[in-house]
Amino acid sequence: MQCQKKKRDGNQCRARARSGQEYCALHAEPGKAAELGSKGGRRRAVYRPEITADNVLHELAKLAFFDPRKLFNPDGSPRHIAELDDDTAMALAGFEVIEQFEGSGDNRKHVGYLKKFKIADKGQNLERLGRILGMFIERYMTDLPHDWDSHTIEEKRFYVKKGHWPEPDDE
Repeated sequence: MQCQKKKRDGNQCRARARSGQEYCALHAEPGKAAELGSKGGRRRAVYRPEITADNVLHELAKLAFFDPRKLFNPDGSPRHIAELDDDTAMALAGFEVIEQFEGSGDNRKHVGYLKKFKIADKGQNLERLGRILGMFIERYMTDLPHDWDSHTIEEKRFYVKKGHWPEPDDE
């Protein structure tokens, strides 16, 4: 998220706060609520969550392993957006609701809604997870050992970093 106001004093966040818009939390300390200025002299606290590799990995996993059946009731009808749990709502990349009518003019009658859900790309998120976990190691090294494929991902990472297989006391 970036502040949208032009920076006057070299700090986009302060520029945004001066304009009365919600303060950008990019400069708050991780894991703490920061007291930030706003229009009218009132101050408000904004919480900036601590972002860690584990958090990112966990959120990617939620997207990659999302079950689209959670978008529907047992009878097959789509759930109302307010009924979705947090993980299901997070997996929505977008949605659209269109009112449908029959007839025209004074004879126009509302017959229902067309609801379209766009969910996060499962393949893309699985690929991201695979890259993070080292499942797709590029083999540009010309001198890979003959037993490369028999080792675990952790051992391969160790080999790429150190140039030799781990000894029992290296792990």
